[in-house]
Amino acid sequence: MQSAQRELNRIDSVTATVQAALSPIGRTAGNTAQWMGDFSYGLLYARDLTIQNRRLKQQAVAAALYLEQLDRLERQIDALRRLQGLPQIPGRTRMPADIVGFFPRDNRLTLSLGSKDGIKSGMAVVSADGLVGVVQTVDATRCQALLITSASIRLGGMDISRNPPPIGLFTGINASTLELTLYDPKAPVQIGDVIVTSGYGERIPGGIVIGKVIQVDDDEEFGTRKAMIDPSVSMGQVREVQILK
Repeated sequence: MQSAQRELNRIDSVTATVQAALSPIGRTAGNTAQWMGDFSYGLLYARDLTIQNRRLKQQAVAAALYLEQLDRLERQIDALRRLQGLPQIPGRTRMPADIVGFFPRDNRLTLSLGSKDGIKSGMAVVSADGLVGVVQTVDATRCQALLITSASIRLGGMDISRNPPPIGLFTGINASTLELTLYDPKAPVQIGDVIVTSGYGERIPGGIVIGKVIQVDDDEEFGTRKAMIDPSVSMGQVREVQILK
């Protein structure tokens, strides 16, 4: 029967039945053999794969640190360029100083210039973004500067977004807010106005940027108007400063 069917190029019923019965078994055996092969490969190269994975993670961390350092250096270079491009203030000399200590809880910086460099108490400390603080104490080679965010600060400020510019005294409230008490309780100060130093003090020249108004409050009982200011300088990110001698 098989021979007769082959001569006609056909598969006899017995052969077809046997092939149908054995085909699933063959596929299962093949899949099992493939799985065993993959499992054996994994066992054989597991240690190498673990080492490669660890190296890739280390490289990813190193790349992230490199990009972070590159970004920080670019910001420092940009700040230096802006410092160099600041206009000269008549009667003042810009003295570049390094920050050798930052004490946020005390609102204080330690700078690398001292009395031998002609630095005196009361001089303004500025960055490319604006007023940073005021020199407080001085020794031969270093000085301590009080940040404008300190509650001990009392400096004159004026709103140059208005004409004539309203004037007042500003002081620090916290690390991110200053308060300007205006002399005129009806001063037309508005949110977004730019506040600069008034220049009425002996040591601090006028026109140095302090920040922008973010809130205006009126105290009807005492007849006062106060403006909350967002400092233009981010104190924790300052790296390059100048002392106005």
